[in-house]
Amino acid sequence: AVLPESVTAGANANLAANTFDDNEMTEWNNGNDLQNGWISYQLERTATLSEVTLKLGGWRSRSYPITILVNDSIAYSGETPRSLGYISCPLTPIEGNRITIQLTGANRFSDAFNLVEVTGEKDVETVNDQMKTQSGNLSIIEAEFYEKL
Repeated sequence: AVLPESVTAGANANLAANTFDDNEMTEWNNGNDLQNGWISYQLERTATLSEVTLKLGGWRSRSYPITILVNDSIAYSGETPRSLGYISCPLTPIEGNRITIQLTGANRFSDAFNLVEVTGEKDVETVNDQMKTQSGNLSIIEAEFYEKL
């Protein structure tokens, strides 16, 4: 792992450090403003990263179209998969010390797992997330940065 030294964001900058605090109860989001849907990390050192691992808000039902830049070069571009927790974004190997994650379009909502609770009801979080109309929302719970040694 390569740790962030500092972080800036297009919105809610005071919450941006929540994305690397190892607390899955905290998060950062861009306030549903596509123009401000970016967060940038200054790493503790220069590295050639191989992946960024993310836990995103609404991870079971929301996909995010994102681009990940290393310094100013695109290292990843695509739509994040829905998951049951963390996802891995493989990076094109580019040496750098600044990582920017940028939302590039509207979120897509779909219950990828069709999970039902023991009660027979749909999960409340999933139902609530699908009812949101936050098409310009980027929500990051945790972000981790890795290099192959």
